[in-house]
Amino acid sequence: MYKILKKFRGYTENRVFEIEEEFDFSDERAVEITDKLGDGFLEKLKEDIESENVELLPTESNTVAEIKTYLTDKQIDFDDKAKKADLLLLIK
Repeated sequence: MYKILKKFRGYTENRVFEIEEEFDFSDERAVEITDKLGDGFLEKLKEDIESENVELLPTESNTVAEIKTYLTDKQIDFDDKAKKADLLLLIK
């Protein structure tokens, strides 16, 4: 979702975008608009930026191998013979 900072005509969308309006452009379309019009026309909304940075934690639906990979990547020590439930407890 993007916020319109300057009024412009979106020919692909066949409409005029007004200042302060919010519109759900694809990231590719937003880049295209910025390339054609320059900076200062669009601002990606903060909640969209934050949601892109959210890391999903392993759950019961992950395999033991996936959980171990996650723990290794996060440099969390674990017993190689630990059960799935015990590995998941290390994450929380």
